[in-house]
Amino acid sequence: MKKRIISAVLTAALLGSSVSSLTCVSAVESDLTPGIESWQEYSGTRKRISGTVEDVIGSLKSGTVVIDCQGAYGDGFLAFTPDERHSYYTKGSKYSIVTMAEGTEPPVKEINEKIGASDNYEVKFYRIDDSDEYGFFVLDKEYKDTVYDLLKHDSNVVKIEECQNILECESALTNFCIKTDLSIDEVYEEYPGLLLENGRALRESDKDWCDAPEDWSYVFSCKVRKDTETYPSFYSSIKKLHDNNVPFRYDVLIATEYGRQQSATSSELIYNAADTSNTVMLGDIYSDGIIDLSDLSTLSLFLVGDTDLEGSQKKAADVDGDSEITLADLARLRQYLSKKIDTLETSSSPEDITDKCRTIIANASYVISGEPCFMVSSMEEYNERIACYEKEAEQIKEQGVTIGEKFFENNRLAVMVDNLLSANNVVFTQTAVKLDEKGNVHLYYNRDFLNSGSEIEGLLHHITIVPGNPHNDSKAYVHFKDIMPKSY
Repeated sequence: MKKRIISAVLTAALLGSSVSSLTCVSAVESDLTPGIESWQEYSGTRKRISGTVEDVIGSLKSGTVVIDCQGAYGDGFLAFTPDERHSYYTKGSKYSIVTMAEGTEPPVKEINEKIGASDNYEVKFYRIDDSDEYGFFVLDKEYKDTVYDLLKHDSNVVKIEECQNILECESALTNFCIKTDLSIDEVYEEYPGLLLENGRALRESDKDWCDAPEDWSYVFSCKVRKDTETYPSFYSSIKKLHDNNVPFRYDVLIATEYGRQQSATSSELIYNAADTSNTVMLGDIYSDGIIDLSDLSTLSLFLVGDTDLEGSQKKAADVDGDSEITLADLARLRQYLSKKIDTLETSSSPEDITDKCRTIIANASYVISGEPCFMVSSMEEYNERIACYEKEAEQIKEQGVTIGEKFFENNRLAVMVDNLLSANNVVFTQTAVKLDEKGNVHLYYNRDFLNSGSEIEGLLHHITIVPGNPHNDSKAYVHFKDIMPKSY
């Protein structure tokens, strides 16, 4: 895989009417199973590549220089190639592809019956080029885990991939902004291949399109117009800017009235039937391919001694991954079925980081309540989820915790929401903080239900300061052990 070269961030202006980036599909054909239709790709070569969108773009041609573009119209990428041309790429729709065993079809009927959409087939599958591959979209995130669980348990499913199309748009370069100690004349001499003209000092009004800091130097008009034309020494000048670590940005006109051509597809393998670790669906204790109340009932009967579990059932019942089947597994399965947690998957050996963490408690806003816990990994999230309630931010500061951009460089906050304070007869005691291999933080609490208590309305955040911040999509999960009141 060719190493990606990042030089700058540029803005994009949109020209003409927009074109949807969704992959095209045809109408239902009479000879296909209900809920299964045909797939139609964009024109151009479909090339599926394992890796990120950036990896795909960088691999299209050896030596490609890729520049991030995060303009007002979404994420895009400007690619400069050694043949002295440029291309503008944007991300298309995200979707999944399931590969079936030869001669079989996805369980479309069973899936739609499970999500209560058997009449209108809310989840459809689209066969790709008469192959054993079927594309599908799960627009409602609530159904995603259910659809994936059913597919993974289907013996005819070979693999599942999550994909995203890479679309090339016709574009033109107009203006060029740079930060440099060179004079305008020296810029012309140093980078002749850029074909710059009309150089002048950067003005306040220029920042509307280039979003440049105050200390940037100049803006130029650009003779480079269309991406279909070639310009001698253009690529070498771009490469020289990168090698000299010179910050620069382009203004790009995206001519979407000409349409988009699919160049490639990024692909991430999320399930492979050949992997023996996938042979048991975690939580499917009843062994019917579905995780529902029947599994919860079977686990309950096992825990009270009214039924036995076979080997595969025991593996499916150990949902917290501690090699034992206890009330903790029942509680976690109940959380999953009530949608308090998104997945039953846990790290095989989470690291206990209790001693490295500190937990504080602060009053929270009623507006921000809802989920049992959440992760705060950036200043933006902090302002949105916590600091929006001034009292909570003040209480955090009073307890000796200073929150700012620097704090989130090496720390993050795992927050448990105490929304049972209205009854005032529940006491939470944190027993452990663990970190799994994906960077997710697991908070463990005893939830002590007292016999009585006065009624005081309110909401609390139990905020655990976790050292280390992977700056990814890691989440916080909470695990409760309920302690019921004694009877006298």
